[in-house]
Amino acid sequence: MAKRNTTGMPRKERDLEARKRMSKAERDRYYQQYALIGAAATVGIIALVLLGALIWDFVYIPQQSITEVNGEGIKTSAFQKRVKAERWLLSDQLREYYDQVGSADLVRQQLEQLDAVSIGTQILNDMELQVLLEQEAERRGVKVDEDWVQSQVDSYITALTNRSLTPTPTSEPTEPTTPTATLLITATPSNTPAPTNTPTNTPLPTVTNCEGDDCATVTPFPTATITPTATETPDQTPTPTETPLGFNDVKATVEKYESNLYNNADDDASIDRDTLRDIFYFRALREALQEDVTNELIANGELQEQRLWANTRHILISVPTELQPTGEFDASICSSEEWAPYRDETLQVLELLNNGEPFATLAEAMSDDPGSAANGGMLGEEADVEGTYVAPFAQAIKTGEIGAYIGPVCTQFGYHIIQVFDREIRDIPEAEMDSLKSSAYSEWENNLLAGADIQRVDDWLDRIPEKPDFEKLLDDILNP
Repeated sequence: MAKRNTTGMPRKERDLEARKRMSKAERDRYYQQYALIGAAATVGIIALVLLGALIWDFVYIPQQSITEVNGEGIKTSAFQKRVKAERWLLSDQLREYYDQVGSADLVRQQLEQLDAVSIGTQILNDMELQVLLEQEAERRGVKVDEDWVQSQVDSYITALTNRSLTPTPTSEPTEPTTPTATLLITATPSNTPAPTNTPTNTPLPTVTNCEGDDCATVTPFPTATITPTATETPDQTPTPTETPLGFNDVKATVEKYESNLYNNADDDASIDRDTLRDIFYFRALREALQEDVTNELIANGELQEQRLWANTRHILISVPTELQPTGEFDASICSSEEWAPYRDETLQVLELLNNGEPFATLAEAMSDDPGSAANGGMLGEEADVEGTYVAPFAQAIKTGEIGAYIGPVCTQFGYHIIQVFDREIRDIPEAEMDSLKSSAYSEWENNLLAGADIQRVDDWLDRIPEKPDFEKLLDDILNP
């Protein structure tokens, strides 16, 4: 009997020996098992990659700052929530706009201007500005409370509903406004233009030492005197009009709209109340700082609430254009040899005036300002002397003796003889003052932004959401 080999074989050789003894079915099961393990591992890797991408997109990126303003970050999630809220508010405005114009085509025209990048860019600009304003408000001690925010909400709603919480009694019903193809609410409120009065001819004040034909040749200048217009008494009894809503009714309407505003934002796009309120907080913050900043500018004399008004006339003896300065005016040129002949001519005209020659006649004959010369030299009433005329001319009006012949007054154009009929310091009209304050504050904001350290991430444009979708929000209007 042969002796059995009990010597151990290497593992690799044993496996090969075992495989030789496997049946075909066993080998198939063996390979299938390895294939299943490989597939499971591949699925696991793909799942991990997808999970990582989801974590990146929905956990890491939202918590990452999209921009930093003077070292203070704004999270991507906060930016994206703000964009969604602003998009929904725009759709709300478009819905109210449609209720007024009744045209889906006009709504579509508005939508064509609302691309995602433009909206996102403007909102990120606003959020960066908001951080700067909050830093500045803290420095200045400016507080914005809930009442101030609520006033912005009320303003938004009353603009859309044409209901005012401030009761204004009127003797006659107001005609309804014809809607125009413009959105009702914009990010930056516009200023109301000052009303223009109907001019009527009013004789000029009496001039001291005015004699003979001079007085007769002065053409009266229009003044801003309102002339009441006579109206005919209607033959028929006026058609009865609806009784205006009382204050309580308007208040109830606005409160109901506000409640619906929050509920609809949540239902349509899962936008919470606080996110919407933050938009109105930003508006209130700007309003509060505009008040503080412009008050400071007024106190410092950098912004004037009053200005010089005057009623004047002049005669200009101009120097040739090639002799006039092209850069900043230097008063030393007034005594130069090149300008001497024109100075001498002005002195001759002044002598004629002092000898009794009529101002209007000399202005028509000798003044090089054709616009005023044709009217006897009249410049008329100017509500903003220092803002309208060049500095030497304005200073002469400001300090010259009323009724006297002032001159020669040298400017970059030549020499003037000026006569001031009347002048006084007047308050700037409220509407115009509001516009001046708005412009001054805008300049202050621009300087604030220019001096800030703002660092945006490179891929910030990719983080702008395009939802909620305007077409979906307005589907019942666009696709009835």
